[in-house]
Amino acid sequence: MPSEEKWYALTGRVVEAKVEADGDIHIALEDATGNNVGTVSAEIPEFPFSVKTAHALKIREPHVITVMGKAFYDIGHASADHSNRRSTPKGYAVWEIHPVMKMEVNP
Repeated sequence: MPSEEKWYALTGRVVEAKVEADGDIHIALEDATGNNVGTVSAEIPEFPFSVKTAHALKIREPHVITVMGKAFYDIGHASADHSNRRSTPKGYAVWEIHPVMKMEVNP
């Protein structure tokens, strides 16, 4: 079965969040323990609101969450060397969880 057809659960610490004009919410997750390098994006598409322009959301507490969804290889952000690192933002993986179908805040 191709990776894009499998379901994944990813746990990480929320380090960034933004909402786009179309209502999509993007969440950046880093390793919850801080022991591993890298950031993975998770996208909640078409949240039921809209804004005129994209906005960064302020993270009051860097909660650890688990997102569940399918893997998506974002070819538009892939680097020329075909590694799993985006050219921008630096340190982000090209693979992301998109769409997020369930999200839990961990205790």
